[in-house]
Amino acid sequence: MPYKPQSPVGLRAVAVAARLALVAAGASSLTPAFAQTSAAETPLAPVVVTASRTAQALGDALPATSVITREDIDRSQAGNVLDLLQRVPGIELAQLGGVGHQSSLLLRGTESRHTLVLIDGVPVNNLNFSTASLDQIPVEQIDHIEIVRGNVSALYGAQAVGGVIQIFTRRGDGPTALEASIMAGSRATREARAGLDGAQGGWRYAVQAARSTTDGFNAIKQAERPGTNPDLDGYENTSGSAQLSYAFNADHEAGVRWLRTRGVVDYDSEFGPATQADESVQTIETLAAYSRNRFTPVWTSTLNVANTRDKLDAAITAYPYYVTSKGTQASWQNDLAVAPDWTVTLAAEHLRQTIDSDTTYTTTERTVDTVRAGTVGRIGAHQVQINLRNDDYSDFGKHGTWYAGYGYALDTHWKLTATASTAFNAPTFNDLFYPWGGNPALKPELSRAKELGVQYAQGATLVRAIAFSTRIHDLIGYDSSFNRVNIGRAKVDGLEVSASTTLADWRAQAALTVQSPKDDSTGERLIRRARQYADLSLAHDFAAWEVEGIWHLSGDRIDSASGVRHTLGGYGRVDLAARWHFAAHWSLGLRVDNLLDQDYETAYGYATGGRAAYATLSYSGR
Repeated sequence: MPYKPQSPVGLRAVAVAARLALVAAGASSLTPAFAQTSAAETPLAPVVVTASRTAQALGDALPATSVITREDIDRSQAGNVLDLLQRVPGIELAQLGGVGHQSSLLLRGTESRHTLVLIDGVPVNNLNFSTASLDQIPVEQIDHIEIVRGNVSALYGAQAVGGVIQIFTRRGDGPTALEASIMAGSRATREARAGLDGAQGGWRYAVQAARSTTDGFNAIKQAERPGTNPDLDGYENTSGSAQLSYAFNADHEAGVRWLRTRGVVDYDSEFGPATQADESVQTIETLAAYSRNRFTPVWTSTLNVANTRDKLDAAITAYPYYVTSKGTQASWQNDLAVAPDWTVTLAAEHLRQTIDSDTTYTTTERTVDTVRAGTVGRIGAHQVQINLRNDDYSDFGKHGTWYAGYGYALDTHWKLTATASTAFNAPTFNDLFYPWGGNPALKPELSRAKELGVQYAQGATLVRAIAFSTRIHDLIGYDSSFNRVNIGRAKVDGLEVSASTTLADWRAQAALTVQSPKDDSTGERLIRRARQYADLSLAHDFAAWEVEGIWHLSGDRIDSASGVRHTLGGYGRVDLAARWHFAAHWSLGLRVDNLLDQDYETAYGYATGGRAAYATLSYSGR
């Protein structure tokens, strides 16, 4: 059935989310579902490291930061990482099919290649497209996720134009305990997971393994992209993670972390006969070791070494290919507590990247040497964060970036923030060295960003509003001969509003983003970006039950296919989850995705899943 636009639904998102935000602002006794609290609000306030690369209370982070905890993941029963991230302000998705299929994460209106993804501190953006395959990372391996929105290249280098998503894998804590679960549901979906973790005598350890399969649905719409295979497009994933660390004493600790995930995706290529089977296999693996040492009361040293590998093998298709990205990284960070409430950071990094493919690249290796410095501190009501960074690439030279953030506490409840920063995105191996259209003379894409924010917190109540403005120039595009050149400019202005509240056993959260993402050269809206989108959630605990409902709303989008621009209508999607703790250590989870069976598109010609239901039986030894 052809897709029918539903844009009025997306427009109603603004009004509904704004009302809920105002209600939450006046509520009391709040515990946010996604843990956006400050140190003054609760003694159990989350501590984050991604916003400044030093540990700080979440409410003290000047960059806009959110945390998704393991408890949030368990309550939501989300089937994949993308469903989790879509709840965060400023994030929207474009998916080319179901779970495991290619997706784009658009953070504050920027492109997927403008968001840096880390796993336990290791960057996993690939070298051919500069994107990270979040669709291949199972939620079973995740302890928590930290999301920093906005330009933080001065902390992380290339790709961090729109922000940073850092995934932390499971780690041990407390007595040794076993966890296991089995799941079954719509589209012949099946999943099994088991894990063991604990801590004893200075040791912390965790090991997890998971396997999932689904028959999926037909990912592509033949009416809009004719000549493709109408078969089901399934997916299977096998993953594992492990962590081992030892604390010699309170000042010295060392450890190692490992993650591997392998996904097999059935998809529909537009090249080849309609009866053709298309399949790709993607493997992502990270291995990282660290040593954290406090040598003096004011000097803490952290040494990290890591390897990462991202291999995409499309052997079953009309034009088979493979490409493997590898990275080896070493970093040494020194944190100096120069005064009460002030820390200075000095660091050096070295990165070696290589690419291997059946395509012959003119260059297959590059190195990046980095020095960076920063400080975070507070004087009375004034809070400051300053970061400076210089990256020296072997293929296109040096580039420097900076970040300046300021916060002012008007009183014990109100806080104002302001930030300004620069960023860059390095050309990929495809951009520079691909034999057909690569251009070794390309310059990096450059960006400048500004933010103004206000935060209200009383007791455990929190409401945030952040206005942001991003300008990007020297965007890499194509000339008339399909050679890569620096030709593009883009601008994104927007407003994020988020609010959360808990009243008795009820938890509510609202997040609204209103933005204007434009091609600065033509004035046209950037493709696959909505002008407004929102998420509303309501959860309740009673007796042995936990229930949660999520309502995701989006305005219309523009997409382009074969040079023709298409309008994708707005939509509203409702997901429900419930969990029954029917015995000690045992629970039964029930989840319904797309309860109202909405037919909508986030990318032209690609289907999204209709209504689907899943049941999960879980055991936890804790």
